[in-house]
Amino acid sequence: MLAFDIAQFFPSLNYYILTTILKKASFNANIVSFFTSYLSNRTTQYTWESFVFPYFNVNIGVEQGSVLLPTLLALYFAPILYILKKRQCNLFSLILTSILSFINNSLIVVQEKDFNKTNTLLLTSYNMTANILINFDLTIKYNKSEVFHFSRNFQDPNPDLNL
Repeated sequence: MLAFDIAQFFPSLNYYILTTILKKASFNANIVSFFTSYLSNRTTQYTWESFVFPYFNVNIGVEQGSVLLPTLLALYFAPILYILKKRQCNLFSLILTSILSFINNSLIVVQEKDFNKTNTLLLTSYNMTANILINFDLTIKYNKSEVFHFSRNFQDPNPDLNL
């Protein structure tokens, strides 16, 4: 099982890609216009004690904690999961590979009896995922990804999984 943290994508959601997704999903033009306005031409400013930093442009990302964040992330991430599942089905056809996505995490699950085959399938799925994410202006942070191997054989040593 391969886990990666979706929360890492919050600061880098590309509003142009998001509005393209909304248009392709046939959302009402007013909704697309709202999100385009909400996510573009924004500025922010930081203060620390008495020091006030100047305003600067923020044209990508969604503020963590925004009430719209879960909805925007789900809309942004849905086509990624769809493309990944389709590619896995085409490539693996008879092998059980699942994608589970939660509020801030996703899992790629491979069920196979042979450890080497499992590791190969996870590596392939990981690389597929990374390539799809690049097309959506996102990247996986390797230090926020984890690989788990579960075995029914208690004699199995803890394997070295290298993605």
